[in-house]
Amino acid sequence: MDSKVSYCYRGNRKQWLKYLKIIGYSEKKANLYLNEQILNKNIQLKNGELCADTTQTFDDELLHGSFHKKNLPLISCFSKCFDNVLMWSHYAQKHEGVCLIYTGVFQKKQYVLFCEEIEGALFSFEKINYSNIKPKKVNRIKDLANKKLISALVTKSSEWEYEDEYRLVLKNPTPNEKGVALKFDKHHLRGVIFGMKTSQEDKKSI
Repeated sequence: MDSKVSYCYRGNRKQWLKYLKIIGYSEKKANLYLNEQILNKNIQLKNGELCADTTQTFDDELLHGSFHKKNLPLISCFSKCFDNVLMWSHYAQKHEGVCLIYTGVFQKKQYVLFCEEIEGALFSFEKINYSNIKPKKVNRIKDLANKKLISALVTKSSEWEYEDEYRLVLKNPTPNEKGVALKFDKHHLRGVIFGMKTSQEDKKSI
């Protein structure tokens, strides 16, 4: 992943159980799972909080199981740059794809793209912060969709600065296994740029 996100797991028992329920555990399974991890010393009491060593095996289930489907913000990426050869090669199937031109409005010191509302979800349109300083660790137990997590998700290494990227962040999503498809206001689509190798068939289809 190009964003520099590192995680830790710290919280009291109530916070752990809430977290486990969010990622899909029933109350009974959450209690059993937490007790098992404490018994196996994968989760230990430190400074009044239950803390997990992310190198332990318990992390595999949380990281690769239902976590990604349930409570990570979803991201759609945009750029102010449309004529960079590297980007056409990386993101447009080596110049066979297209570039869609969207326009937004400037509100409260940031750009806004209007799209359909999703119940319980929150949107923000964030400019990428390019830095070689790694963001602070995100506590998965407490920081599911707060500013610290969003900040980490919109921080990339300075090597990517040429992309001039923005990210539309969907917080508190409830996606199905295929994710979430958003419908943008059609008036915000202002143009289409075809790649040098876009086929005539694709051009006609678009």
